Amino acid sequence: MTTSLALRADPLLVRAEDAYQRVLAGFTRRGLRELRPLSGAIARDAPPEVRARLQLLAGKAFRLAGHASPAAEALKAAFVAFPADCVAERNEAALLLVENDIARGALPAARQLVVELADRMSAGARDCAHGLLHASAGAYVEGMALLRESAGTLTGDAQQWARLFHAEACMDAEKLELAGTALAALAEGTVARKNDELHMRWLAQRALLAAILHHGDLGGDSSKKGQSMADVKRAWRSARAHAINVPRYAAVADVCAAMGSAGARPARSLALMERALVALRKLPYRFDEARLGLLYEAKVARTHERTSAPLVARGRDILAKMGATARLTAGAGESGSIFRSMARSMMTTGAKGDDVELAAIFEVNKHIASSLKLDEVLQRILESVVRVLKAERGVILRPTGSEGGFTAAATRGIDPAAVRPDGGEISFSVVREAAKRGGAVLSDNAQLDERFRGQASVLASNIRSVLCAPIATAKGSYGFLYLDSSVLTRAFNEGHREAIEVVCTQAATAIENAQAFGEIEALTRDLEHRVEERTRELSQRSEELSKSLDELRTTKLALAEAERDAMRKELETARAIQVRLIPPEQTIERPGLRVFGRVRPAFYCAGDMWTIFSLSPTKTLLFVGDVTGHGAASSMVATAAKAAADAFLAMKRDLSLLEFVKSLDAAIGASGRGELLMTACICLIDTEQRTLECVSAGHEAPRVIDNSTGLAEIGTIAARGTRLGEPDRAMEIEQATLALVRGQRIVLYTDGLTECSDAKGRQFGQRRLKQALVPLAAETPERIVTSLIDGALTYSTGGQLDDDITVVCVEVCE
Repeated sequence: MTTSLALRADPLLVRAEDAYQRVLAGFTRRGLRELRPLSGAIARDAPPEVRARLQLLAGKAFRLAGHASPAAEALKAAFVAFPADCVAERNEAALLLVENDIARGALPAARQLVVELADRMSAGARDCAHGLLHASAGAYVEGMALLRESAGTLTGDAQQWARLFHAEACMDAEKLELAGTALAALAEGTVARKNDELHMRWLAQRALLAAILHHGDLGGDSSKKGQSMADVKRAWRSARAHAINVPRYAAVADVCAAMGSAGARPARSLALMERALVALRKLPYRFDEARLGLLYEAKVARTHERTSAPLVARGRDILAKMGATARLTAGAGESGSIFRSMARSMMTTGAKGDDVELAAIFEVNKHIASSLKLDEVLQRILESVVRVLKAERGVILRPTGSEGGFTAAATRGIDPAAVRPDGGEISFSVVREAAKRGGAVLSDNAQLDERFRGQASVLASNIRSVLCAPIATAKGSYGFLYLDSSVLTRAFNEGHREAIEVVCTQAATAIENAQAFGEIEALTRDLEHRVEERTRELSQRSEELSKSLDELRTTKLALAEAERDAMRKELETARAIQVRLIPPEQTIERPGLRVFGRVRPAFYCAGDMWTIFSLSPTKTLLFVGDVTGHGAASSMVATAAKAAADAFLAMKRDLSLLEFVKSLDAAIGASGRGELLMTACICLIDTEQRTLECVSAGHEAPRVIDNSTGLAEIGTIAARGTRLGEPDRAMEIEQATLALVRGQRIVLYTDGLTECSDAKGRQFGQRRLKQALVPLAAETPERIVTSLIDGALTYSTGGQLDDDITVVCVEVCE
């Protein structure tokens, strides 16, 4: 996958990539055990693209391990989770998902899947998916055409997968030259990714193609009949050298080795093929297994002519277990199938297999994974190489740190003390030549070799055949592997030299792993020691800190209690002052009017206020205000509003409501400074004229209860306006007039009444207020005010108010 630098550095993705590489390296259980939580619960809080990439890695790992159902779940989750801009990644997930169903033989499910995913795939990905379906159903011409065209339109890893699918379809269609061209085109994108599944699968397919070409029948054209056995071995070595430990692809490479051994060593061929089939039978993928089954038929047919009956019987038994049908006669290859042609060819063609170097590589692979103790691993590697290559002596040299200095890290047949650069039992001139060349040095007779003739160590030890190679990777050099023989001339050959280079690369990897493990162990020990010391220090400091905290807690509690007491006294004083500014809770009677009001603060002090002014025997002014918020700050602004109203009315008895509102707006603006505003409802009642003039500054509209007909009617006085004290905004006020009728009740209130909420967050609201007023239409002002406030307290959560409530009721009398 091509990801941004930021994504590649994501800790979850780094851990998941490491786990995926373990699966690729053959440590399947451990890799899957680490991947499962990363792609599951841990990833739920990760960003969408990270979560999608984790699922994609998990799906690919499950495919490699042969767990088709978990692979399908993870790949589908990745496809859904990728954001819209991750087109290439989403295409890759979709294609692998479709191939997963095809590979396990669920072709109808694969077709249905393509239909379901089509809308979210690009056109190229849809073509690629349809190409896969055609090829799997045997329509190779249509399938290859679609796969080739889609590879030209896709990007990223999706394009590489399309190219690989095209190459494999060409092989299935027996278009071997096209398959070779397709695999060569794919090489460009896979060479740089040694440990990726794409690279491994490409190597396995390349090895299989080489083996088929070697044994196959290309339409009778003798000039194009298969490649040499050297090409087969080279392809197989390339696959194994890059650590193909995935069972599916390793089995394909083993088939190539079996084919190479078929002529000269039929028993060895059957053993290798049996191992390949055993590995594949554990997986649900049917196409590779079917292909290898046919290859195996060729092996059995070959051994029918050249081996004993028991071997043939064993071949039949293996084929029966895997569900293939054995063709054990020479006439089995009469059709045009490439595999049957290969069987026919194998009956007449043999090939000598040189398995010595391969055995050395297998042995070393086994020991690298067996331990992380460096000395133990190196000794095992050396013993395996000496035994398999039939060397007389061997040593693994490691640099000592001083220039040109080496020490024997592992020996076989040599005294470690005799390994000296100044003339010991081994030839350091050979070692220096290997260091100079940066590769393996082979001499089939060092006594006559111009490079080493006359060297004291060569003459003294009578060294004849010698083989030395540097143990190195791209990260650095870690020493040399040296083998010699004083008995045999030409004990080693070019095949051994190639094998020893692979072994040295594997040994270097083992050294890197062991060194990293040693560093981790040292760091762990140092960390444990530091943790112990730090724990003791923290324990002592914790005790001291605990005592200090207890003392500080006691002091803070005392100070907090004193501060609360002082604040409580101040709030009680402020509340007492505010109470004196609000009319007492008793019925106020004016000519033709009866008035009762109450303020219910949410806390100690209220931002609500109301007051009544007698302007003349027949004129009465009611003023209800609500400052934004509640508490001490709001109560101070409310007090300022009361003071401004008193001052204005003291100076001017001939009242104009608009002038009065303007004076209040100036007072609120000065005291609230634009941060605290006030809504207000002001009513001027003239009992002689039987009128009520009302202005509202963003306040709740007063309710009018008319019970003159015996049927309660609830109305409102509609007057709109801006709140008082709003900065940088012109004040807009409307005035409404109401004709008064005996028995009417006018209810003024603040929004704390209608906005109180129950446990589910539902407000009391205007509808419930209207319903509550209907049965109170003939009640006294005291009864109406008390009922409304008590009803709001009962409705609100636990009787706790979120805002102050003020209710004032005016009854129109004779």
